[in-house]
Amino acid sequence: MRSFPRRCLVLVAALSLCPALPADEPTTQPVQTKAEKRKALEREFQQALENSTLKGTWAMTGPDGLAGKAPLSEAREDKYTITKVSKSSDDYWVVSARVQYADKDVTIPISVRVVWAGDTPIITLDKLAMPGLGTYSARVMIYRGFYCGTWFGANYGGVMSGQIVKDETVLEKKKTTSAPADAHAEPRP
Repeated sequence: MRSFPRRCLVLVAALSLCPALPADEPTTQPVQTKAEKRKALEREFQQALENSTLKGTWAMTGPDGLAGKAPLSEAREDKYTITKVSKSSDDYWVVSARVQYADKDVTIPISVRVVWAGDTPIITLDKLAMPGLGTYSARVMIYRGFYCGTWFGANYGGVMSGQIVKDETVLEKKKTTSAPADAHAEPRP
């Protein structure tokens, strides 16, 4: 007698010990449309940036560096405090930011275009004149509490990166103002 039937018995015994595979059940989660997914992503983008500070560094190079013939400068600290983010139309947003770098410290509303790489927003500027700062182009990716990107002026450019830090005082203030006045009072009979 060959061992084939024994192997079959071992296989049957092993399969009988495995848990049953779940039957195909209808999902309880409604399927999101493309427009609903985009709205959710836009809401996350707005919440990530509003009332936050982008704290990081930037480095630059001049025309020789743009041609690949010179290195970037030493990294320098930069900071962008964002108070408000609102969608204006289509892919365009207004970001109210206090820009602090080198000897500059100015608060301005900046009109930016946000393009999406899948679920990742990329802030884009194309030759945008900013009062008191100059004219810039940039591509800045926002992802999971961090930012990074490239920026360009007239004949210079560079890189930037850092962390997105939420302003806890604003968050606490919102919590206390949105709570009902008697939220901590004893229940009434």
